[in-house]
Amino acid sequence: MTATIDLFRSLAKTLDAVVIKVDKDLPMAEDIHPAIHRVGEYAADMVRLPAALAKLEARKVSVEASVPAREKSVRAARHAVVTLEAKLKKLGERIVRNRSVLTDEDEAPVAQTSAPIDGLALPTRKEIIEGLRKEFLAAEDEIAKARDTLKRAEAFRKGIATRAANLATEIEAARKAVVDHAGRLEETVKILRKTITHLTNRQEKRDRKREAHAAIPVTVADEAPKAPTDEDIRKKAESMGLAINGPEDLEAARQLFLN
Repeated sequence: MTATIDLFRSLAKTLDAVVIKVDKDLPMAEDIHPAIHRVGEYAADMVRLPAALAKLEARKVSVEASVPAREKSVRAARHAVVTLEAKLKKLGERIVRNRSVLTDEDEAPVAQTSAPIDGLALPTRKEIIEGLRKEFLAAEDEIAKARDTLKRAEAFRKGIATRAANLATEIEAARKAVVDHAGRLEETVKILRKTITHLTNRQEKRDRKREAHAAIPVTVADEAPKAPTDEDIRKKAESMGLAINGPEDLEAARQLFLN
């Protein structure tokens, strides 16, 4: 006969009732308690394992839902780095180009194709180079920060991917545990039946011993007759018309009545 969950629950209720009914020490016996413990663990896992699996699956869904945001952060951080790298490259090229045409006498304003604004002093070649150098240094600071931001974004994305992979492994193990648990149903039902029978038989044996012991008649030994007191001798002597005038008469009467 194939065991079912309903059969297990029915037998578990029967076992609970038997445990309550029998002597308190019987369920703790070395040949009974381990079986009761196994049944209890199976019943607890029936609730715990599916709940644990559902919790892991929910966490994986939540982790995977954050992946697009992490990817977006990485793309934005990488774009900032690429943009700053291009800016640095252009600044470096401008500095090199201006230095290549710099002469000792190059203190005059840089020639421009368009007319300068009235009253505005045009920068010298050296001033232009110095301005470009400062801009280059500032860009280097920016790109260092941008690269740190990219590094953190990639670390977060990697952490999410690792967590998702770990959860997938945990979910697989949890699903296997649920399947293995279901596979032990037949064996656990057998343990239930055997334990119920074992407990019931053990209690019935005890009850029969108690009944047999109670049926044995208790023989009470007859008490030895009490010796009559001096007062009893006097009364009996008086009833028979005998006078008791002293210890000798009392002793003589005692001997007479006892014989």
